[in-house]
Amino acid sequence: MANYSLAEAHEHLPELLDAAARGEPVGIVRPDRPRIKLSVELANQPHRQPAPVAGEPGSMEWVIAELERLDLPPVEASGAKLVRAMRDEIGEW
Repeated sequence: MANYSLAEAHEHLPELLDAAARGEPVGIVRPDRPRIKLSVELANQPHRQPAPVAGEPGSMEWVIAELERLDLPPVEASGAKLVRAMRDEIGEW
């Protein structure tokens, strides 16, 4: 990794940013301080977790199987009506 003093980095910042954007490791050092490493983070790329494997907890197949296993009665009211009813039972929050 190429290291530059703070003064050098200030003087050549556009070039150092270009180098970091190309994937070249760039470090900025100051006396008695930890080194700063410039790196690239892809913008507008959501950090996504991989989807669960079919049949494993969290997968759609698993959720459907769990709901069928619970054998819940059908709900006649909308979610909003249910929340209002719960609020009215509990009282003011």
